[in-house]
Amino acid sequence: MSLEEIVARLRAHRDELQALGVKDLFLFGSFVRKEAGPGSDLDVAVELIEPVSFDRLMALKLYLEDLLGVPVDVVRLRALKPSLRRIVEREGLRVA
Repeated sequence: MSLEEIVARLRAHRDELQALGVKDLFLFGSFVRKEAGPGSDLDVAVELIEPVSFDRLMALKLYLEDLLGVPVDVVRLRALKPSLRRIVEREGLRVA
């Protein structure tokens, strides 16, 4: 699946993402750099409505993998080191 297809699908399912507690969703990594190959995972950074639990993060990961048909690695923006967070916010692709 191409980056454009991923973005279109995520935007088409914005309501479902919000129902899962997603406030912001950024794509970053190899898909955004257009360097993804077979077996590449999709790197996703999210800001979620509190409270955040492991179960909610896993539900989001599984939902995204089912929706997009690619392995997904989900991280919380707040959990990233400030330097990496700035890179994701600056160079990542904000989708939702």
